[in-house]
Amino acid sequence: MQINQVTLPMLVVLRAFGLNRHVRGWNRILSRLFPHDAQVSRHLATTRWGLTYLANPANYVDWDVLCHGSFEHDDLELFRRFGRPESVCLDIGANIGHHAVFFGSLGWTVHAFEPNPQLWAEFEAKIRASGLQAVTLHKVGLGIENASLEFELENSTNSGTGRFRDGNPSPPEGGAKVGRLPIRNGDRYLEESGIDHVDVVKMDIQGFEPEALVGLRETLRRDRPLISVEIAPDNTVKFGSFERFKEYLPEAYSFLRVRPMNVGLLRRTVVECYTGEAFHTMSGNLFCIPDPRFSPAQRD
Repeated sequence: MQINQVTLPMLVVLRAFGLNRHVRGWNRILSRLFPHDAQVSRHLATTRWGLTYLANPANYVDWDVLCHGSFEHDDLELFRRFGRPESVCLDIGANIGHHAVFFGSLGWTVHAFEPNPQLWAEFEAKIRASGLQAVTLHKVGLGIENASLEFELENSTNSGTGRFRDGNPSPPEGGAKVGRLPIRNGDRYLEESGIDHVDVVKMDIQGFEPEALVGLRETLRRDRPLISVEIAPDNTVKFGSFERFKEYLPEAYSFLRVRPMNVGLLRRTVVECYTGEAFHTMSGNLFCIPDPRFSPAQRD
């Protein structure tokens, strides 16, 4: 079946009862009823976080929003819990704008970084529909040095798999080349753009996280923001170890992750402290929480 104006109310009812997220097996049922790969590209207006959310079911992130209410729901709640009021947020790897809309709904000023031109129209349409005024799209990637690098989609049907290439001769089977896209040194770009402080950093850039962290070294040292970094096999090799990963951050950070658990027929998640176990096989967002005793105000 297609997700459209006729079938969307059924999904809204399921979301209201929490079945989609909390009952084991429901995701498989929804995937069979509304297969993502078979969805027609269209815009459907729904309500999320008190805002109009313009969703395209042909995009995996928006398919997840329509079927489950949001993408990475539990991670969003950690941003809500630990983020400061009226934060300035860097959304690095903004994709089609899902996280940017959520951050904007919290009253944050959002600077979204997305170098893939194939996603800009979708992002801008989503922000217009939401009515948010404090979201800015920066059409570059962040790294160590100003450069132009080849960009590809690892999976041509999932815009979230876009990544800068590390010398690979061609994208994997099922992927697609996008072209050479711009990278900017993070610290210099923020200074040139008049972004003089940062409270939150969300980073999901398919293995380019080490380069982006190095390019933002001075900003992170100065502001000590809340940081979320996606950890996956394509960047743990670059980091080398959890101890080396911590060297990319300022001192005195603690770490949290969301871990799924199955309890009988129910699916739930727990938030737990992370100390480096199984780092090379970890897959998910690692929340880096600054110790308030080392805040810039305290340091000064």
